[in-house]
Amino acid sequence: MRRNMVKRILRQLGLLPRGRAARLRREGNLNRDAGRWSQAVETYRLYLQLKPQDSGVWVQHGHALNEAGFPKDAADSYREAIRLAPSSSDAHNHLVRSLIRSGDETSAIHLILDALSRGLSLDSSSLANSTERNQTSVPSLTLPTGMTLYSLQDMIGYLHHHATLSGIQRVQAGIARYLIEQASDQTGFLLSGALGRVGPEQFALIGKPELAAVIEHATSDNVDPLVLQGLLLRCTLSAQPVVVGRGHTLIVLGAFWALGSTPKTLWPAKRAGAKIGVYVYDLIPLTHPQFCVPELTRDFCRSLSQMLEFADFFLTISEYTRLALCDLIVAEGLALLPTATVPLAHKLTRDDTGIGWPASLADLTDTPFVAYVSTVEGRKNHIYVVRVWQYLIQEGVEVPHLVFVGRKGWRNDSLYRLLEETAYLDGKVHVVHDLDDAELNGIYAKARFTVFTSFVEGWGLPVGESLMHGTPCVASNTSSIPEVGEFFVDYVDPNDIGTGVAVVRRMITQPDYLQSRRELIQERFRPRSWDDVGQAFVHQVDTLSTAPARVAMAPLIAPGNFVLTSPPSHLEDPTWYFSDVSESLVRDDFYDVEQFGAWMKGQKGIVRFRSDVRQGTPVLVYLSICTSDPSSLVSLTVRVNGRDVGRKPVATLPTLGADIHDSLLRFEGHVEAEGVVSVELELDGPVTQHSLSDPRQFLIGLRGIGVAELDGPTRSDFLESILLTVRR
Repeated sequence: MRRNMVKRILRQLGLLPRGRAARLRREGNLNRDAGRWSQAVETYRLYLQLKPQDSGVWVQHGHALNEAGFPKDAADSYREAIRLAPSSSDAHNHLVRSLIRSGDETSAIHLILDALSRGLSLDSSSLANSTERNQTSVPSLTLPTGMTLYSLQDMIGYLHHHATLSGIQRVQAGIARYLIEQASDQTGFLLSGALGRVGPEQFALIGKPELAAVIEHATSDNVDPLVLQGLLLRCTLSAQPVVVGRGHTLIVLGAFWALGSTPKTLWPAKRAGAKIGVYVYDLIPLTHPQFCVPELTRDFCRSLSQMLEFADFFLTISEYTRLALCDLIVAEGLALLPTATVPLAHKLTRDDTGIGWPASLADLTDTPFVAYVSTVEGRKNHIYVVRVWQYLIQEGVEVPHLVFVGRKGWRNDSLYRLLEETAYLDGKVHVVHDLDDAELNGIYAKARFTVFTSFVEGWGLPVGESLMHGTPCVASNTSSIPEVGEFFVDYVDPNDIGTGVAVVRRMITQPDYLQSRRELIQERFRPRSWDDVGQAFVHQVDTLSTAPARVAMAPLIAPGNFVLTSPPSHLEDPTWYFSDVSESLVRDDFYDVEQFGAWMKGQKGIVRFRSDVRQGTPVLVYLSICTSDPSSLVSLTVRVNGRDVGRKPVATLPTLGADIHDSLLRFEGHVEAEGVVSVELELDGPVTQHSLSDPRQFLIGLRGIGVAELDGPTRSDFLESILLTVRR
């Protein structure tokens, strides 16, 4: 009786559909889940005739129309959902995608900016990635040979989430501005992966006017986040798909380990014959992992190891970084590669930026202060400066205020604990972030001096920026920092508080000395501009790209060894990646490596590797294979160097959770020229989308691969190898 009463109340409130409407909605959902889109469109339409106020079903109706190939009608359904539920982020997201798919990008941009201005949580970067929009109807441009193409994926992706530029992104903006001003037809700028409306082996060419507008606004005195998002969307949505290959040089200007500029994204261009150049900022995640989160160390080392396999040349921002890279190559026994140093600028991105002042520091306008400009993280050693201030306060020195300018990073718990325990040194310490260039200029210009006590750097841009403003600087004597500061900087040992106390005490208590340092900078310091950097960069790229493109070798698997195509669950030594070949084995025809291994894309995949035995040597190839669907009726054919060696019904293959020994298959073959062994996997039937939540198409997973000589001692070595490998 109580249940009937509850139902009656829910019906009166319109929260429990009656009879026919409920059946139509259930039928529409069943048609949707089964992918019967035309039927779903019709049943949802009939339901909405009875329940026109149901905003959620208007969204589902839009989905069905989109899938049925009617994006404009879908947009009308999403608009009705928004009319009924104006604060629905979901409906706004789907309407934007529908507009993009139908080609109405201008309306999509206006809708995004309107939604963001009303506080709705739209992810503009994912919207820009709306690859649903007629990829096949947007033809790839044919690029002329001889072009140098600069990947700006990192900078554009960063600005989708931050309104101001940080270190690496500032470098990209400075070099890109110079290149745009040169107006060369032989220069272009690319997006890839996450932000390009492109297929898996394409890039998107950014329009130079659209890119210039983004850089102009992102480096202006007053950055409006909504205007910036609009400019970014125009930049990404107007980018034209291109195929990069033979006759092109592709330069990675930003991070090569994240934000879509990973080796897997760049590999198709290399495979097609392009030359790849990489600008390396530092090796800190590898050489000083204690200052990085484990995920960064993992991603950086994994990506650098692959870049060292197929990149043609490397540029670095300092001689210190170049020598560290060369030392790594030698230590790991890798092929020597051309390298060159292109030092960074001392100036900010723009020459015409004015002087501003952050509102958050209004009380310090006429108060003496010292500035530390940097991300606030453990590696930057801010706690060193706070300790120096504490010692000086105890000595009775009247210390100036201390301003930390930078976003909060990682490994800084001890710093913030000290600041909280001391009430930020009784109000002497201030932390601000997200300043625009004009406000940052104001900080540098008004500071008595700056500090930069980082443990290790790839360059040290804030040191140069301080000198460019004529402001003395106290900095660490380590790594690349003396390359930036030369004899204009007062150096300290970042591991010795005593040196810091002595140097800072002198800067504070001896005004004549501080003034002499200012005068030296004004008289003799000659700042390097971004035009200088751009000119040097182009020269080095032109010089290093004259050599023929490097041919990427197939990865090496020595006889008797078994290689898992998955990362270890726990890794103590990050240099392990430089001897690992697992990801190189599956980068062509497989999805990204997961903890178990990698899923093969669609019906066919090829794994090529080298074995250091003579051509024609008989070998045994061992494959560890699993399936995602043991009920499949198709069969898998295996070929070694083009010869059929086995056929297995997929239903007989083990599933993902099986022991790796139970999934091991053995096939005979021969080694080809240069020791190459090619293993081809092919299914004799179609492969469909894995699930509604996973659009990838796969059926076969590769967990590992090994090789042993048919008639030799390496067969017993193989058994030991697989036992040790599985235990790692």
